[in-house]
Amino acid sequence: MASSSLLLRSAARELRRRRSIFRPPRLAAPPVEPGSRLLTTDGAAKNTTPPSSSTPNATQFQLLRLEDALALRSEDEVIAYKRYLLKKKKESDLDYLLTLDQFSDTMEEWSSILRQTKEVFEAKNKESAEM
Repeated sequence: MASSSLLLRSAARELRRRRSIFRPPRLAAPPVEPGSRLLTTDGAAKNTTPPSSSTPNATQFQLLRLEDALALRSEDEVIAYKRYLLKKKKESDLDYLLTLDQFSDTMEEWSSILRQTKEVFEAKNKESAEM
């Protein structure tokens, strides 16, 4: 009984930890012009692309923060995105709980096998002690 309560406590602790580090999916990056990812001959010697407005750099590929993205989106898109985040969070929580359930079942099977092994060893010890 004590081990099951410890397992439940650790499962609850792990679930709280996972909820605190949940990261929502990122919004789509801005469109990139075709061919703009290619290196120019100027930057090929340095193995980098020269900075220009037509060539995307690392900051252009960084995705918008949620607040900035929400300001640029319509209210319907924001609601749909929040629903999507909630759905994904529920799915991840359910997956985690199913994993814990499978882990619990596996531990019960192992403890059963260990009990049976212990009984076999005790029986063999009794036999050897009687001889």
